[in-house]
Amino acid sequence: MRTLILAPVVLLLCLASPEAAVADGAYTNTEHGFTIDRPEAWTFSQPTPPAGAIFSVKLAQIKDATETSVTVHVVERADEIEDSTDARDAAEENWKREARVSGIERGRSVYAGVEAKWLKARYDAGAKYTIRQHFLLSESRIFILQCLAPEEAFTAADKDFEPILKSFAFVPVDEDRAKLLALADKCGREVRFAETWPEAAARAKAEDKTIMVVFEVYRGVVEGRFTTRSLFMHPDVVEIVNARFVPIFWTIETRAPFDHPSVFGLGPSTFGTGIMFATPEGKIIAQTATIDPYHIYDRCREVLKDHPGKPPENQKSTEELLRRGDLEAAEKLLAAPAGEDAWKLAYELQRKLRSGEGALNAIKQGGGGNLEEALIHIGTGEYAKAEKLLAKAKDPQGMFLHCVAVAQQKGVAEVRKKLREIALGHPDSRWAWLSAAILTEPRLEGVLSMFNWPDERLMRAWAIPAYEAEPDIEKARRGAIDYLLLTQDDTGRWVNPRSKRASVFDVAISSICASSLLPYKDEAPVRAALKSANEYVLAQEFKVDAAQLFDYGIWAEIFALDFIARCNEHGIGQRRSNVKVMQHIIKDLEANQYKGGGWGYFNSPQAPDNTIGFVTAAAILSLQRAAANGATLPPRMLERAMQSIAILYHEGGSFGYMWATGKTSPEKEAEASLRSPLYALALKRGGGAKEAAIARALDVYLKYREHTIKEKGKSICHTGPEGTAAYYLLFGYRFAAEAVNDLPEESQPKYRDALLNDVQQYRLNDGSYCDYPNVGREYGTGMALAVLSLLSPEDE
Repeated sequence: MRTLILAPVVLLLCLASPEAAVADGAYTNTEHGFTIDRPEAWTFSQPTPPAGAIFSVKLAQIKDATETSVTVHVVERADEIEDSTDARDAAEENWKREARVSGIERGRSVYAGVEAKWLKARYDAGAKYTIRQHFLLSESRIFILQCLAPEEAFTAADKDFEPILKSFAFVPVDEDRAKLLALADKCGREVRFAETWPEAAARAKAEDKTIMVVFEVYRGVVEGRFTTRSLFMHPDVVEIVNARFVPIFWTIETRAPFDHPSVFGLGPSTFGTGIMFATPEGKIIAQTATIDPYHIYDRCREVLKDHPGKPPENQKSTEELLRRGDLEAAEKLLAAPAGEDAWKLAYELQRKLRSGEGALNAIKQGGGGNLEEALIHIGTGEYAKAEKLLAKAKDPQGMFLHCVAVAQQKGVAEVRKKLREIALGHPDSRWAWLSAAILTEPRLEGVLSMFNWPDERLMRAWAIPAYEAEPDIEKARRGAIDYLLLTQDDTGRWVNPRSKRASVFDVAISSICASSLLPYKDEAPVRAALKSANEYVLAQEFKVDAAQLFDYGIWAEIFALDFIARCNEHGIGQRRSNVKVMQHIIKDLEANQYKGGGWGYFNSPQAPDNTIGFVTAAAILSLQRAAANGATLPPRMLERAMQSIAILYHEGGSFGYMWATGKTSPEKEAEASLRSPLYALALKRGGGAKEAAIARALDVYLKYREHTIKEKGKSICHTGPEGTAAYYLLFGYRFAAEAVNDLPEESQPKYRDALLNDVQQYRLNDGSYCDYPNVGREYGTGMALAVLSLLSPEDE
């Protein structure tokens, strides 16, 4: 048996379970029977278990490109291992055979109330580390509590290790977990997915249906599929997909016609979650901006208007029409409901139309009881009413919806016992499967909110209008201003497709939108919008969470800092209040600046100094603007940041993506073409580059502009052959436009003309702009309006 667990630095960060997003506090694993505390600001990951282990959990701090961590490895206990001493001795035999290990020491400790013999040694992983492993035994498991820190810092790190080790405790193993996992695996089974593209195409032709292409492509960052345990467990989605579509999960092996750039284009780096619709011939005909079930249901119905497929077998069957999503036709048949059955159908129609008033009226007329009424109250957010109606429910659906109502008010912990009762007591029910999925995958706790009807502002933000260029720049500008004024809400923010996910998106996007309106502050409606936006942004809490794998809070800080600084430039808000918030943001940026000098939103122990160039360049510009408008920067903060992006420069004029992948090469110029002018601008503003560097970067943009624009409007990330993502496009134009203005006037026209032409290709028929549907029109309009203002000022 091998109980030695080494290679602590190179263990891959793999979110084998959504539990990797666990919050600060205790992590409890009932499958293996232990609990341990995660300190604030320590990352949490579930790396792939090394040889000899069946499960691993890591808590880590990454600082100065080194790791300090506590890892729990779980090993199945062999018969010959009788106590902690046996486990340690077996491990020591392996340690002695490992060339990277030296200076082995032995000792004794007590954790979780049991003896925990330990081994300690120096470990050479390129950097010099000290490793210590404590061996604890339960009836069927060996738990190895591994402490790791740089050799010179290990003694000091013990003060951090000790409370974590003391928090480790055994908990009862969940004897029903295997049953729950088996039930959870049944989720999604009601939907008949095609296994291959030829099968999907053949079925779609034979059944006269459209193909629904489902993307869950995470490339090792996250394992597993979650749409089967969320989206494809919503009864309405299941119903309409089975009736009218042929679903298939896309993988790199799918090899559908739309993979080819001449049809649509999906590259080797394609990444993310989303849904597209395709013909049997492989042409993409529609996309979605989110996987919210109500957006998907509505989007399905929109697609079916132009691609209806096979007509209903019985045009007079209201049940069939409702099942197919033909709600307009069903509404005509139900114009004058008569009798209880008709009113039940009327209820279903009104519920699917998300008309609370209409559904409750149908119930009043005999179209339903407590369960039906509770479902409407859940949809409209009246959870207390739903809870009361379902308090005595005994059927699995009623019990599950009661859990939904309670969890929305009091949290998921309040309903875990009842979810278990549903799962184990009604194993043949879809509500049991869903309950089991929530119990076994903490990330799926959000499923308990999937019966809430989205705010209509969100539904509008998720809409995807048609593109419609406007050659008249002044008309385009006016339309963009009007769109932003129309879509700002009463709190001062701009609701966007990602509002439901996290407030950091609201803060970042609202800051972008408001910044783009500042040149028009003399208009009374604009000034009122700016005042409201300023108050909204100043009221936010700014704190980057380095413990998250992906933390987009960095964008909220960068764009909020830029907006607040611009407010001081333009006389919006109170100068003192603006400066106070700027200083708070700067302090957090300082705390999260990598040793190498930059910032990023991807926090990986594999690349602990993971400067992302275009994040850092945008931060530099915001910090420079803040310093010019009342804020004070820490010494060398900007200098270090500029050095971190300077080393990503390639002599052809482009820049690399991030430190982890290094500087770019000619083969990757296309992917870098829209980001590179930003880098050059940030370096020039800081005295680290000249106009020539900006011109070279803009020349790279010109070289690939027709190539990169083909990614416009794609709702899946990194679809370009080189990994280009649609959300780089307007972002790139925005900073390229600013870079153009830093060139001598005689050098500007060719770049200005190209950018103004290109940005208009992203205009939609409602006056907004969009490059990436998942980020939305609010963001796109803010970025596009900034381009128009920078390159075609009103006074020209």
